[in-house]
Amino acid sequence: MLVAIADRLMRAEIAWLIAGSTGRRLLGAADRPRDIDLEVDGDVVERAASLLGLAGGIDSAEGWSSWRAVGSLAGVAVDLSADVTVSGPGGVLGPDFAAQLGASRAVVVAGRTIHVAPPEEMLARALVAGDTVREAKLDHVPRGDYLASRMRAARASA
Repeated sequence: MLVAIADRLMRAEIAWLIAGSTGRRLLGAADRPRDIDLEVDGDVVERAASLLGLAGGIDSAEGWSSWRAVGSLAGVAVDLSADVTVSGPGGVLGPDFAAQLGASRAVVVAGRTIHVAPPEEMLARALVAGDTVREAKLDHVPRGDYLASRMRAARASA
């Protein structure tokens, strides 16, 4: 299914990132993915959702807000997000898709280059939210420069 998603979004020239458990798996983690989490820029999220046959809108709960579409493709759960903002004890961390894309890690899957969202983004979001469960999912040494930059952004917005 990941290859089919990649083909659809690449044909439409939509920049995207794989995140969550599937992203961690592509980077070598042992987790077994439960779904496919994707992130795109807010300017193209509705077009991306339409291409994937997903319906969505603004989603907000417990300090997290985003434009989110959830659905299933060929029996696989897909979760598409954009403009993720996290508010919590660590400040307010707004979206920065360009920073994520620039710090992404490229992985080749069936001849397609898949960009994996930086795991440090998940860590930054967890730290800002005070979410130790998400924080514990990071199973590698984070790149300090990316993490420091995102945490400075959160503190500046608080």
